[in-house]
Amino acid sequence: MRATLRNKVLQILMITCLLVSAQALAAEIKPDEFKSVVGTWSVEGDVIKNTDLSSANTNAYASVAQSGEVLTYEWTVKFNSTTFSLGPAAGMHILANEATSNNRGNSYLVFQDKEFIRLYRASGGSLPKVNDYATPVVSVGDKLTYKVVFNTKTGLMQIYRDGELIGTYTDPAPFKSGSYISLRTNGTAAEFSNIKVTQE
Repeated sequence: MRATLRNKVLQILMITCLLVSAQALAAEIKPDEFKSVVGTWSVEGDVIKNTDLSSANTNAYASVAQSGEVLTYEWTVKFNSTTFSLGPAAGMHILANEATSNNRGNSYLVFQDKEFIRLYRASGGSLPKVNDYATPVVSVGDKLTYKVVFNTKTGLMQIYRDGELIGTYTDPAPFKSGSYISLRTNGTAAEFSNIKVTQE
C-alpha cells in the first residue's frame, strides 16, 4: 500500500517537473531586451517601435538561445506608415547566428509586405528568397499577429497570420539552432509587441 502511494507521488512529481520545464522554455522577449543597430528604435511600454522611413533594412536584435526540435515564434506588428512601394513591410529574422550583419548570418527571415509574406533563407552573406505566400492586402494602420512553427529535425516550417495557416516550407538542410532574433523593416514605421519564443 505504501509502495503504491509512493509510486503515485513520484509520478505526480515527475509530471509536475516536466510541466515546469516546458513552461520554462516559453519566453516572452521584452521590448527593452532589443538593441538597435540600424533605424530609429524606441520602447514605449510593451512595444518596440521603429520610425525610420528611409532605411531598407533596419535592425533591432535580442539575444535568444534557440535550440530544440520544435521552435515556435510569435509576434504582433502594427504598420504605422510607409514610403516603400511594396509597403508597409516588416518582419523578423529567426534562428540567426549573427546579430549585426546585413542578413544576420545564417537565419530565416519571415517578412510581410503589402501583398505577400516572403520567406528568405540567409546563408553565406546572401539572402535568397525561398517562397512567396499571398495574403490579404496589408494597409497602414493594420495590426497583425504572426506565428511560425519550425521543426529543426524535419525542416518543416508553418507560417500563420492571425491564426490562419498562410503557407509551409520544408528546408532540406534546416538550421538547428541560433543565438538571436532580429526585427526588420523596409521603408516602414512599425510597432512590434507580444514577441515570444517557445522551445520544445
